[in-house]
Amino acid sequence: MSFEELYKTWDQESKDWFDTRPPHVQEVIRKIPPDFCYRLKDTRGHYSLHSYSEHKDKTVTLKIVHLDDSWGNDPSPDGKRIMVFGIAPEDLIPCKCGKGELNGRRI
Repeated sequence: MSFEELYKTWDQESKDWFDTRPPHVQEVIRKIPPDFCYRLKDTRGHYSLHSYSEHKDKTVTLKIVHLDDSWGNDPSPDGKRIMVFGIAPEDLIPCKCGKGELNGRRI
């Protein structure tokens, strides 16, 4: 699905949020949109995007969350969801395996 097709499915609040982001943040959102399964270039787990972080130098990093199948049947080894921050957008690869799940919802 292209970003334009995805955008059409968003509610008005999500569209307003995107439309008010600075252009350099919008560019990252277009490349790494929410609600998709991703892999890091150097790991095998599945991840979902949690948030975009804009820095003073206008770089954008991502906060990602491990998806359910990264740990088997449990969300994580200690039962809590693990988030990782400071991820460069170019380190995420879209995963089209169809196996990524977040809270029991396939993404």
